Amino acid sequence: GMDPVWQSASNKIIFQNSFKMKLSIIIGVIHMVFGVCMSVVNHGYFGNGIYVLLEFLPQVLFLILLFAYMCVLMFMKWILYGPPDHKSIYCAPSVLITFINMMLFKDSNSGKDPKFKDCDPYMYPYQNSIQMEF
Repeated sequence: GMDPVWQSASNKIIFQNSFKMKLSIIIGVIHMVFGVCMSVVNHGYFGNGIYVLLEFLPQVLFLILLFAYMCVLMFMKWILYGPPDHKSIYCAPSVLITFINMMLFKDSNSGKDPKFKDCDPYMYPYQNSIQMEF
């Protein structure tokens, strides 16, 4: 559940919509992975073993490398950026922009806003290199 204090907060709508959207993405990715894993059972039942190699493995690889990675970034953002840490919520990189930059093979450091010059555009070391490999 959600803390009832959010009902009286001034940013209630913004927080709850953001939380629901991220939770929906995470549940959707879990649902897609489950559906793809169920295809292995179908391929086994119908005797189409070659489809496991040619269909299931590429689908799982695509899902894990892209969408599960996006879910990991969301969890990292929830854990790493908050009030008790030295990393402010204003320094938290946008998961959406990070994901778009990953698809466009762009460096997240380019086009950085000068007012956030002390903020690190990456959530972990070697993030840009890992994203380029994905």
